[in-house]
Amino acid sequence: MNAFLSGADSLKLTRLARRDPALRLVPCEGGVCRPAAEPVDPAALREALPQELSGFTAARPLSLASFSRETRSQSSLVDPRAFLARLPEGSFLEVIREDGTPFGSERVPVRLFVESPGISLVGFARRLLKLVRGGAISEDAAFVRLLSLAMEACGLYARDPCAPLTGECAYDVESVGSADDLRLQLGELSRLQGLRLAREVASYAKDGSGSPGETLLSLVMRLPPRRGGIPLPDFVENEPVEWPEDARDVVKHQTMRPDFHWPKHRVASEYNGGAHGQSSAYVEDSFRVQDYAACDIALVPATYDDIRNAASLERFVRLVAKKLAPHEDEGFLRRVADSIADQQARKKRIVLLGQLLPPDPRYSE
Repeated sequence: MNAFLSGADSLKLTRLARRDPALRLVPCEGGVCRPAAEPVDPAALREALPQELSGFTAARPLSLASFSRETRSQSSLVDPRAFLARLPEGSFLEVIREDGTPFGSERVPVRLFVESPGISLVGFARRLLKLVRGGAISEDAAFVRLLSLAMEACGLYARDPCAPLTGECAYDVESVGSADDLRLQLGELSRLQGLRLAREVASYAKDGSGSPGETLLSLVMRLPPRRGGIPLPDFVENEPVEWPEDARDVVKHQTMRPDFHWPKHRVASEYNGGAHGQSSAYVEDSFRVQDYAACDIALVPATYDDIRNAASLERFVRLVAKKLAPHEDEGFLRRVADSIADQQARKKRIVLLGQLLPPDPRYSE
C-alpha cells in the first residue's frame, strides 16, 4: 500500500525523517511515484506511521493526497484535500528506513511518501493566502512564514515536528533539496492557487542556513527594503573555508564553516543563539576568533541579543557593513543607512522578527 501524505502531516513526517538517523528521504524511482491502485487502509496506515502521526481521528483526520476519484478515501479518518490529477517529476519523496525494513506489518507493508519542497510550498501558500483573505494574518506575515519553510527545507536544520515554534531544532541535518531545485520545480508547475506567491518566495530561498536565528539574519541581510531587508553584498552560508598554507601551523581547527562568509571582502560572521557562559564554550569561541584572525578574515560574531529587536538587528547589520565597506563603492554605507532609516522597511523588519525570532535561549527549559 502506498500512502502520500499532504500538507501539515507531510511536513511533520518530513521533519521527523530529517531528525531521525534511522530514516531517510529519497527521490521516487524514475522521478514520479506510482499512486496506489486502491484507497488506503487507515488501520494499516496507523500501524505504519511514527507515533507522532498515528493519532489521527475523525476530528483531526490525516491529510493524504489522492490522484483519482476511484482511489480517493471515503474514510472520515482521512482528509483527501490535496487532489492532483497529474504529477510533475520529483513531486514526492519516499521515506525509507536505513536498514531497509518496511513500514507497516508483514501482511500489509506500507510505503510512505511526503511532498517535495515545491509541492509543499504551493500548498502552504494556498492556505496562507486564505488566511490573508480572511483577515487572520497580513500579507507580509504570510510571505515570511512561507519563506521560513523554504529556508528550512534548503537548510541544515529541522524544526520540532510537534512544536515547531518552541521545540528543539535538530542541527547539521541533510537538506531536503537545493534552492535551485526548488525554483526549477516551481517553474514546471502551472495553474495552481498559491503558485505566484510560492515562486516569489523561492526567488529568495538560499542553501545552507544552519538555524532559525541564522535564517532571520540571512533574510535581513538579503531581502530588499520593501520586504524588510537591509541588503548587503552576496555571501555564502556554512561553506568550508580552506586555510592558507602559511596559517595551518597556528590554527586550532582543520577547517571552519562560517555561518556567513564574504570571501572577496575577507569578512565572516557566526551566530550563536545558545548560552556561551561556560568556560569550555568561551575557550572554543576564543580559538575560532584566533583562527579567523590568523587567516586575515575579520569575524563579526552575533548572539541572540543582536537579533532580539529591530534596533539590535540594524546595529548589527551596520557593523557588518562597516567591515565590508573597504571593498565596496563610496555610496555603499549611505545605501545601508538609507535602508535602515526607511520607516516602511522597518515595519517590514518588525514583521520578520515577529514571525522568525526564536525563543530566548536564556529562558528556555
